[in-house]
Amino acid sequence: MSIAQRLVNAAKSELADWKAGQLVECVKDPETKKPINNPAAQPGSKKVAKYWRDGLGDHQRNGCTEVAWSAAFICWCLRQAGVPLDRFPFSAGHHTYIRWAINNSKADKAGKLYYGMRIAEYQPKPGDLVAQWRKAKPGGPDPNISYDHQPDDFYPSHCDIVVDVQPNRITLIGGNLSNRVKESRLLAQDRILEPKKELVAVLKLVDDA
Repeated sequence: MSIAQRLVNAAKSELADWKAGQLVECVKDPETKKPINNPAAQPGSKKVAKYWRDGLGDHQRNGCTEVAWSAAFICWCLRQAGVPLDRFPFSAGHHTYIRWAINNSKADKAGKLYYGMRIAEYQPKPGDLVAQWRKAKPGGPDPNISYDHQPDDFYPSHCDIVVDVQPNRITLIGGNLSNRVKESRLLAQDRILEPKKELVAVLKLVDDA
């Protein structure tokens, strides 16, 4: 089985668990609004703890630590797909591997697992990652971030895993979306994503790297 197939299977399996259990990342007491201090009452938080632990080696965080975990989910899925630590820059911030993949393309580096592709020039396939920026604050200004302008340090960002491609839509699975692992869809034309200002790149998976 290819890396792409294992990656998609891992993401779909987690999505099914979150949907079946109607899980959320942190269950709070309705009166105190504080997290319920009972592991049995926190199945979603236990899931998130697994992503941190097995994806990034972080044993301290879970769904109630109020730290964005979408990158931990991506890293966990990649580890489940059998990607070794030296083949991908596993990180708690998406910006690390977005910039890495784009630089792999710009520098024409050989033998890399992912390459950053321009949105308008590439048809995504299952196992790829769709990268986008986020605003630093809700309602704040759009950041100056694009394929050709990648800051050298942290910037708010997000990636989802491509799990299905149709001529007019791309289906994705990501973490930390409405406090869950969640499926989303983006419009496409002839399998190329329709432009949206926040879309930065598609990270192309090369299975035989």
